[in-house]
Amino acid sequence: NRHEAEQSVRMTPPSLVFDAYTSSSQPTDPSLAIGPNHVFVVYNTGFTIYDKEGNQLLGQTSPSPAIFPNGGCCDLTVSYDNAADRWILSFLGNGAQIAISDGSNPLTSGWNVYTISTISDYQKLSVWSDGYYLTDNTTSSNKVWVLERTALLNGNPSAQVRGFNLPG
Repeated sequence: NRHEAEQSVRMTPPSLVFDAYTSSSQPTDPSLAIGPNHVFVVYNTGFTIYDKEGNQLLGQTSPSPAIFPNGGCCDLTVSYDNAADRWILSFLGNGAQIAISDGSNPLTSGWNVYTISTISDYQKLSVWSDGYYLTDNTTSSNKVWVLERTALLNGNPSAQVRGFNLPG
């Protein structure tokens, strides 16, 4: 039998708690990313932005056409690239769409949008120093995709994307 304190961590209670959004989409797939000045909250079909004191700076917004001009349906995700001071979003529609902010403020920055048309379901994005990594849950073959981080950050429309099959 494990000891009751094994793998436990004492933590202080949160200093700020607030309801971030409401959604009727199921599943809601909530997620968030935190930058130096903003909290970017996403759910399956929309997003909202707060400051770090919990003040809403942008009300609930549909990702299309606000960021993704080509439409889409769902599976919105957000990440923050601390080293580049940029926001990265992914959204399912005509494949996976990836948006990279061209600045640190998600309210005033522009967005460079890229599409990987062969991704068909439930993409999840991770930030790493040498690339952005995107998983793909398809029925034919599960893949991990690597996106050329430096080219994306520079707004290069011909940034490379490579897919690798996953075993199993």
